[in-house]
Amino acid sequence: SRLLAPAARTPHERRAPASAYPTGGRARGGDMAQVAIRPMEAPATVVAACCEAPAAIGLRGPQDDLAARLAAFAVGCLGASSAMKAGTKLGLMGSATQDEFLHVLWHLEVLTRQRAATLSGSASMMMEDGAPASAEKKCSAAFAMALREACGVDVSELFSQLPADGQGRADLLHVFGLAPKAAAAAVGASPAPQDVELSVFGSDYIDAAASLPLASRAAAEAAEAQLSREAVEADWAADVAALNIVRAVLAHAILEEGEAQPLALRELVASAQLPLLLAGVAARCSSKRPALAKSALRALVEMAEYPLQAGPQGDGAGSPFTSAAGTVFAGCLAATRGTKLVARVAEEALLVLARRAAAEGAGAVGAALAVKELAAVVAAEVSAKTPQPNVVSVGLRALAALAPDLKTAAEEVVVDDAAAHAAVVCREVLGNRRLAPAFAQARAALQAMPVR
Repeated sequence: SRLLAPAARTPHERRAPASAYPTGGRARGGDMAQVAIRPMEAPATVVAACCEAPAAIGLRGPQDDLAARLAAFAVGCLGASSAMKAGTKLGLMGSATQDEFLHVLWHLEVLTRQRAATLSGSASMMMEDGAPASAEKKCSAAFAMALREACGVDVSELFSQLPADGQGRADLLHVFGLAPKAAAAAVGASPAPQDVELSVFGSDYIDAAASLPLASRAAAEAAEAQLSREAVEADWAADVAALNIVRAVLAHAILEEGEAQPLALRELVASAQLPLLLAGVAARCSSKRPALAKSALRALVEMAEYPLQAGPQGDGAGSPFTSAAGTVFAGCLAATRGTKLVARVAEEALLVLARRAAAEGAGAVGAALAVKELAAVVAAEVSAKTPQPNVVSVGLRALAALAPDLKTAAEEVVVDDAAAHAAVVCREVLGNRRLAPAFAQARAALQAMPVR
């Protein structure tokens, strides 16, 4: 196969051997551009890795050899230590259409040339003839030829011969060993019924839950089972599908025996288990995958807005939102560490969930509980080794928003206890100079609390 000359060297050896370059000695920028994509004899270790790649990343089936060759080609180009590391460098987040796959190959060439330029100590090779044009975002002819010799098929035919998901897209996570569960289903193994139900709803974030299809009872049960598991980043696609099912049930109804029947979420999940479902959803809020984080946050908001039945006397006794308040608040606050868009959604979700928890108690009980739980979550962030001012500010703004519910309550003992907890947190923030950007929010929350 065609591999980068420096790929055979260890990460600590910054200079390529003199024999690797056409002119000998240190390569010039123009020479490096040629070396980066010229034919070479693959080292024995790389050849062995190509042969063992299917077993190493869990591939099985007639398409395994091609997938392993593509993964090994990317490993050599990027100088990665494994197929998973190469997939991570490429930023792979799911399956790809043909256009998206060609864009991935273009991105691979760009990273390859950047790495070659870094190793040669020259940035001029990025401007050489044949380098990928940023406007076209297409592989150069030289890179396409190298890829064809490595994989044995032309670039135009590569997409159709790779492992595909249920929607006909190239399963790149499977190719690079980033999603073992998805890989098993993509190569013809009999998928579990739960995986079939989840696959129907896809792994994309859906902004409007009303656009989701109706969910069957089997799909709802599969979603409950998926979200009850420990949150693992590798299962993000299945988690997004499970969250889409929950949101579909809330937005529409449940499809049972060919007819859509209204189904309250508490009918889907036993009331004693609903806090566990909330906790499972909250655990996905801090995911590094924006699609999963936003889906989890939106699901929590829609669950909070759903008219769940209260306790027998309508006093909110045993409310799942009061039972899981601490876990849900912590999940939302952790999500504010993500991208700006995720952080904005997280702050909105935190406020909605805090108000829902406050509204479920009798009198001031719910509001006091919400304030105490939220204060505890903010206090944990304040006492962290490296507290984040923006995260603390979000929590303080939510505390200030709950303060009016305490002021209108008549239960002085309960109110005083909750307000005292909030006041302690605010003073801790004001006493920490590293949290100076959050001082204004701390003063506002302290002033809003009915501290007697």
